[in-house]
Amino acid sequence: MMDPGSPVKPKRPRPLMLDVHVPAESRSYPVVIGRGAIGRLGAELQQRLGRTGAAVAVVTDTTVAPLHGAMVQANLEAQGFTVVPIVIPAGEANKTTGTLLEVLGSMIVNGMGRRDAVVALGGGVVGDLSGLAAAMFFIYALLLVGRGLPFWLGTALFVTAFVLLFQYTQRRADGRRRRGIVVALACGVITSAVVTVVFEQLFYVRLP
Repeated sequence: MMDPGSPVKPKRPRPLMLDVHVPAESRSYPVVIGRGAIGRLGAELQQRLGRTGAAVAVVTDTTVAPLHGAMVQANLEAQGFTVVPIVIPAGEANKTTGTLLEVLGSMIVNGMGRRDAVVALGGGVVGDLSGLAAAMFFIYALLLVGRGLPFWLGTALFVTAFVLLFQYTQRRADGRRRRGIVVALACGVITSAVVTVVFEQLFYVRLP
């Protein structure tokens, strides 16, 4: 029985959790805001994917990984996901093509496919690189990996298409189009050779 003269401790309010649906041209997407929201990550991702057993690349940096990396990995694994942790150096100076290739390389080496997922654990550089890597890998997996093409040929075609698209967006003059195609093909072949050799030497994995 409580002593009438003792002070009454105020009840701690429950953490506020907001589910916001953001409208977009193609489709709306949810944003979960609140303390402890990270604990819903596995359940939310499972609901979005509609299946269990998927691989999830968790991209984070050297600052955030020691703080939240283990908790996020445990949360996802508890929901049946296979976690592929990818830790990149922190800082704006590391938003480079090399870091992007490192993220893509980890996804390829770990056998991820177009039905898997990418989680950006952090903001800034982590969010930018994760979004770009997810989009590029999805196109790569959709068009090339499932078609039985060798890795080097798929990479060459993918990089060539990417360079051509970049050139198109830059609105190059008509007189330089032929040269642009040659440059794109050269970039594709060289990148394919370099990436294949680097991956096999670094990860000791024989790429298909």
